[in-house]
Amino acid sequence: MNLSELVTVRWTDAGLWLLKRAMDDPQTVEIASEQIAQASKSHGACDIQLWALMRLIGPHLQLGSGAPFIEENEVQVGLLSAAGANTNKPAAP
Repeated sequence: MNLSELVTVRWTDAGLWLLKRAMDDPQTVEIASEQIAQASKSHGACDIQLWALMRLIGPHLQLGSGAPFIEENEVQVGLLSAAGANTNKPAAP
């Protein structure tokens, strides 16, 4: 999986609260402000690179914690064949 992949998330109220907290961190303020701006225009739906998403929410996740975005989101990387093999990977020699 490429961490630069663009993913779409729809932030919950708890997620928006985490974004507002991230505004206090100089390392995440730019990412968080961009997400807040996108969320206000699109009913909470935002595009974000996977590494940036993990930078924002990773420190706040723990076993049993609620997701800060709507859980029906999907991240698809590559195409899966009927047998479940990733068709984007080169075949072994």
